[in-house]
Amino acid sequence: MSVAEPDPSSAALFEVFFTLGFEGACLHADGLIQRANPALEAIFGAARGALDGRSLVSLVDPGHASLLADLLERSDGSSHELKGLGPQPLQLEARFAGLGEGRGLMLVRDLTERKAREAALRQHAYYDAVTGLPNRALMLERLGRLLGEGPAADSLTLVAVLDLDRFKMVNESLGQGLGDGLLRDVARRIQRVLRQSDMLARLGGDSFGLMMIGFKRREDTLAAIRKVLDALQPPFTAKDQPVHLEGSLGYALYPGQGPDAERILRQAEVAMLKAKTLGRNRAQGYEEGMEAGQVDRLSREQELRLAIERCEFVLYYQPQVSPAGQILGMEALVRWQHPEKGLVMPDSFIPLAEETRLILPLGDWLLREACRQGRAWLDQGLAPVPISVNLSAQQFQKPNLPGQITKILEQTGFMADYLDLEITESVAMQDPYFAMAMLKELVSMNLSSSLDDFGKGYSSLAYLMRFPVKTLKLDQSFVQEIGKDVKSVAIIKASIDLAHQLGMKVVAEGVETREQLNYLRAQGCDKLQGFLFSRALPAEEVQVHLAKGKIELTF
Repeated sequence: MSVAEPDPSSAALFEVFFTLGFEGACLHADGLIQRANPALEAIFGAARGALDGRSLVSLVDPGHASLLADLLERSDGSSHELKGLGPQPLQLEARFAGLGEGRGLMLVRDLTERKAREAALRQHAYYDAVTGLPNRALMLERLGRLLGEGPAADSLTLVAVLDLDRFKMVNESLGQGLGDGLLRDVARRIQRVLRQSDMLARLGGDSFGLMMIGFKRREDTLAAIRKVLDALQPPFTAKDQPVHLEGSLGYALYPGQGPDAERILRQAEVAMLKAKTLGRNRAQGYEEGMEAGQVDRLSREQELRLAIERCEFVLYYQPQVSPAGQILGMEALVRWQHPEKGLVMPDSFIPLAEETRLILPLGDWLLREACRQGRAWLDQGLAPVPISVNLSAQQFQKPNLPGQITKILEQTGFMADYLDLEITESVAMQDPYFAMAMLKELVSMNLSSSLDDFGKGYSSLAYLMRFPVKTLKLDQSFVQEIGKDVKSVAIIKASIDLAHQLGMKVVAEGVETREQLNYLRAQGCDKLQGFLFSRALPAEEVQVHLAKGKIELTF
């Protein structure tokens, strides 16, 4: 098949895209490719010149042929996603621009890897890594859809929370590996007594959620609950020894309780706590007024919710310095500027925020405010300084976290390469494969990442080597034992040596004495953070230190 020569003006435009090389491009006439650049050939796995003369429709999935024809006809420069036919199925973003007389320019980006990463992130966001069960987020989503449809005639929905009694003691005696195995065994036992339409989820720790629909009578729901508790009665096996497990179960019924997913699940949790106080290994339905014993907690939750809405929080910043005192970074730390109690430290409200999932809006505010302040310091003519922000487990597990951070950076004007995201070692090890995927996505955006509280969870070395983190933060409990405990000192030295061998920097937290400073300096610790140099400071005081670029010892 002969191919018409490209129009000179079209060819000139094509040369721009040909030489840039980051985007697939081709000139086409009447639906036939006149010339394709190497980037497009690479996308489709074609040899040099092999695409020339082929029809555009031969490059896409037959199901998208009509869409391609429509895009070619319009050729208005708008982008659309198409399925491509390469050595492997392709996810493509294509734009078509008309050049007149049947000619046009097609630009193509390969989205295949990005789409695969997004799918993996979505999978990990909605399923528990240990048991493979749906997690709390997916249960709430499905329950919300069900409640949104309204109550079915003569049909009851049971929402239950099962908490294994004294499982923490069992887990500590057996170790986490065997404990996780027991959780999987519990899940399998319960699933055997459920119907196909029932849903079992792992809510976290040793708590499971149940959603069971279509009951005609209250007695039927009680019989289903009894089956679940009875499933735990035969002993489990670990280390060839019998392990006896019991559970406390709380439940709420719809219609009757609710009216929204969060509320009805919370009511089931309240009922479960009541079951524990009545002697454990029993079921308890939610009753009106049962939450009276939690009035204080609910009051504090409402107070915290209003504080987030009213922006009653401020950020303080603690310097991270070299052993000589040069400022190398800042860690953003949240405080609650309470209208009556004054400045409230995070230990007083962060646990409640995490328990109630208010940590999500609070964490979003913290991230945005840190970026805003970093940009403000730059606008004042100060040298750029990396800012570290702690991500909660719930924030880190959000599949849209990368997109959210991108939006915040665009809106605040702060630079990605000066934002350091910290996750704790325990968060990373909850689901190492998800952590690796998410961290790789964040690093691809030029963000830095740090592993906080290192040493407390004893990460697998194999995982640590694969985590794309730039910094390890030694837990302050080890630093405070310098000069007191030989084992802690050995852990510090080994951690610093390991991190440096893996090309990572090390931050020591909680440095308060010259003895600690001297030891850490001798071991080559890269950054130090603690009261020896500075407490956490409000932004206006930090500005003074940034102007100097260095902090002298406070004592």
